[in-house]
Amino acid sequence: MELKVIGYLCPKITQTLVNASAAASEYDDPVEINWISDAHGIAKMGSTTSPAIIINGKLRLMGRVPSVYELSRWIGEEVNEEAVA
Repeated sequence: MELKVIGYLCPKITQTLVNASAAASEYDDPVEINWISDAHGIAKMGSTTSPAIIINGKLRLMGRVPSVYELSRWIGEEVNEEAVA
């Protein structure tokens, strides 16, 4: 499973990365957290505001810091989808 945090380094991105790590630690399945911070990568992802969260290719959030609870719920949804597939 892959979780991408998109945006330039700022306090919002830092908090988003911390929250993503905390949410990922709740699961036994490995969650790869990638931070996309270069202009080309951000443009390629189609993000217009930051932070943005993409989990397994699905845009989940743009423009605010997600809570650990939200991230954990989204990761759980993806884990369940992977288990069914």
